[in-house]
Amino acid sequence: MADERKPKRRDYQWFPDGFWSPPKRQNAPLQGDRRKERIYLAVGCALSEWERTESVLVGLYHIFCRTDRAPQPMRLAVERTYGAIESTTGRLSVLEAAAEAYFGKYWNDQRVRYPFDALVESFRHAAYRRNEIAHGIVIVPSSVTGNTGGSHTTRRYGAFLVAASYSTRHNSLPRDKITDHPLSIIDSQYAYMAVDLLGFSAKFKRLGDRAIIFRGDVVRHNGEPPRLIKDAIAAESARTAQKKPS
Repeated sequence: MADERKPKRRDYQWFPDGFWSPPKRQNAPLQGDRRKERIYLAVGCALSEWERTESVLVGLYHIFCRTDRAPQPMRLAVERTYGAIESTTGRLSVLEAAAEAYFGKYWNDQRVRYPFDALVESFRHAAYRRNEIAHGIVIVPSSVTGNTGGSHTTRRYGAFLVAASYSTRHNSLPRDKITDHPLSIIDSQYAYMAVDLLGFSAKFKRLGDRAIIFRGDVVRHNGEPPRLIKDAIAAESARTAQKKPS
């Protein structure tokens, strides 16, 4: 029997609120990684996992363009066209345009639209973290303290991945900086250690796994409608049956 409840967008949310949020700057540890190489390795792991995750979208694009079972030359042309779009935001836009054509009259049905919107929302949040990682630089911040005798002490805070100084979006102005934290010497709005980057890598994998499940919900099997459309049809039939006089 079809679920006759009115769908709620939150019911289709892939991850809990705050899942993609970075560690709070004011809660950042006072000491970063002892070796910069740990961060370099973690950056590579995170970005490699992201590329594997985003490749799932290529498969979805094939499904929506109905080229998932097309001859290889046609598939290659579709993939190269999709890959020519530089940004994740742009690729999500063409994916949405293709999905609208694929689902047809069911596109605005909440049982179809909400699951798709959940995919787009998750990838947009994740892409923001990916861009921070891809465009960050590794630094070892330090501070110098002196005394009346003329000697001074240098403290090194370990290695962090931070935003490049020219990144307007990811750097704070002096008036916005967290002045009560020892790492307020860093302008960057994020300061990631290797453990943070590996955490994002694991989340990218979870995103890819969830996208694969979604792919199974939208692919056609043996000419039958995909599961999302079946759900929409079942709900529509249930509403029609309720309206008929007993």
